[in-house]
Amino acid sequence: MAKTNITNKSGFHEPLNRSERGIGTVIGHVFKYSDFAATGDLLVTDIPAKTLIKNVYIIIDTAFNAATKNSILIRNGNLGTTDFMAINPTKTGVTHLNLNEHNTAASVINIQYLFTGTAPSAGEGRIVIEYISLQN
Repeated sequence: MAKTNITNKSGFHEPLNRSERGIGTVIGHVFKYSDFAATGDLLVTDIPAKTLIKNVYIIIDTAFNAATKNSILIRNGNLGTTDFMAINPTKTGVTHLNLNEHNTAASVINIQYLFTGTAPSAGEGRIVIEYISLQN
């Protein structure tokens, strides 16, 4: 499966002090239908070891419009095919997942866009990931 790294392509990285125990970080990226290879994942970001992945938001700003099936999967790349969430990106709006996943080893967050039928000609969204360091 081809992977495209969008970490430095079109995003922001903003540190956020979230707790007395650790420092929280918010990472966000913009993605478009044209960023995805036919069967590929987009590598969104690396997540350090010893973190708590708190929240994941997907904001669809422009609906994805493949002819038949449209699905976006968000997954922890180190967990193989384990998905955090699957959404239907044919409507605009926000999807939130309160994840609270303890990340013991360093990992990556991927997005995969699956479609069938005629390829999409539109679609744009954003992903926002919030995690907290558990290291002293």
